[in-house]
Amino acid sequence: MTEKPEFTVRALKDLMIQFLKLYNLRLKLGLHGNCLFHIDPLFEEILTQAKVRVDKWGGQLYFVYLPSNERYEKNICRKRMFQLQKGKVVSLANKLNIPVMDITKHFDAHEDPLSLFLGHYSSKGYRLVAEKIEESLAGTSN
Repeated sequence: MTEKPEFTVRALKDLMIQFLKLYNLRLKLGLHGNCLFHIDPLFEEILTQAKVRVDKWGGQLYFVYLPSNERYEKNICRKRMFQLQKGKVVSLANKLNIPVMDITKHFDAHEDPLSLFLGHYSSKGYRLVAEKIEESLAGTSN
């Protein structure tokens, strides 16, 4: 014999509140409060040490910002998180006087950015990254 689920007044009230606040809709759209991003202090330390080492031998360190496929998901919160992440990471590189090659803008301009991924990058994605790095190093674009 199967038991019927018992609905308490509290459970019913919670369900009604979730419905009235459109909680599930906001969750599906990614409009909940978990859109936060911070840079781990260790990342800044590593980037700083890399810059110091490369400067010591007279080299030039470049920061290549590569997008992940998650950036192109439909989840609004994730998109905002990746924009925030990119802004903070690029600001840190700029603060350390490390030139940034932003590959994201080239993926964004692509007619089908998700086709540039297959696990990590597809062959088209790797080709685009390589071409844009080469162009940037040649001084024709960034």
